[in-house]
Amino acid sequence: MSAQMAPQRIEMKYYNRISLAISVLVLSAWLYFCLSYSPRHGGDGMGPDPRGLILVLSAWLVGAIMLHSSILSMVLAASKEPANFVHRREYRICVWINIVSWIPFLLIMYAMAG
Repeated sequence: MSAQMAPQRIEMKYYNRISLAISVLVLSAWLYFCLSYSPRHGGDGMGPDPRGLILVLSAWLVGAIMLHSSILSMVLAASKEPANFVHRREYRICVWINIVSWIPFLLIMYAMAG
């Protein structure tokens, strides 16, 4: 029975790593565009700013990707499946990386809101 579970654990370990890497890359790209964005002045009669609108709407996508990675890391860290201490430690490190990556995302969202 443990021979059948071993490939699944290895696949979940790689899936967790890939999910974490994708969420950090997406977050860093979104933060770069948010911090380098300078909005147009209001009252120019041009309507809503398309770049600003895309940044606000893409925040939902970035949040969903980060939420997926965070939930996956927490589930894997809480599971009793990895018998090896190194795997448990790796999953807990991924949880902390996810928690730390939420901080700049929430700060930028707070700044964008008002």
